[in-house]
Amino acid sequence: MELFLAARVQQDSLPHPFIGDKVHVNTIFEPYSIVSGDLFNYKWFEGQNKLCGYIVDVSGHGVATALQTATFKMMLDNVLLTGEKIEMGDLQIINQRIMHYLYEDSFIALLYFEFDLKAAELKLISGGITLFLAAKPHECSLVPMSGCYLGIIDDPDIEMVTIPLKAGEIYCMMSDGASDLIELHGIHKQGSFTDYKNWLEKLTESPERNDDFSVICIEILEVTKNDLIGPNQNFLKT
Repeated sequence: MELFLAARVQQDSLPHPFIGDKVHVNTIFEPYSIVSGDLFNYKWFEGQNKLCGYIVDVSGHGVATALQTATFKMMLDNVLLTGEKIEMGDLQIINQRIMHYLYEDSFIALLYFEFDLKAAELKLISGGITLFLAAKPHECSLVPMSGCYLGIIDDPDIEMVTIPLKAGEIYCMMSDGASDLIELHGIHKQGSFTDYKNWLEKLTESPERNDDFSVICIEILEVTKNDLIGPNQNFLKT
């Protein structure tokens, strides 16, 4: 009974889908067992035209892991979802804090994302989640990043990248339970935002699945600085 209650609490803590004038967000949350080691949240800042969020994968799948995700959610919301500027140093601060809460041999993988629609730019900061899906009108791919897991060493390597945005693009931030299956089954370009979500939901039924499966799907509906975006620009690493 307590396990199912923990699962209900996890589900209730997830953000609702968001449909705005400039961005559309929907999610998939499929625990491998009753409770999940995955966690995500996001927030739209209307005055800044900015969507900020994160996705976290805590090692393990049991009740202890679920309890840890609840602790980390409050911490991450207070650091990452304030509307303030987030840099790599903020993930270093998170790393130091979570080391006091992680059980022995546990760690977390984290990806912070910030869609700035005024600047027409996506900022990503990786602490262990190193793949995301980028779907543009004529191509779709898993894009690699680098970045060490958090909670293991005092000063992990963390990577930040910035990517120019254009209206019509779709991005999917995901835990490795999702990206592993995409790598296994291959990427299939879809015709719409709904099609991408349906395709990813179908992957959760794969017999090869052996992990929690979480995805945040974001569709860019409108950006301000279209004139600054060239079709062949690459993302910038820090």
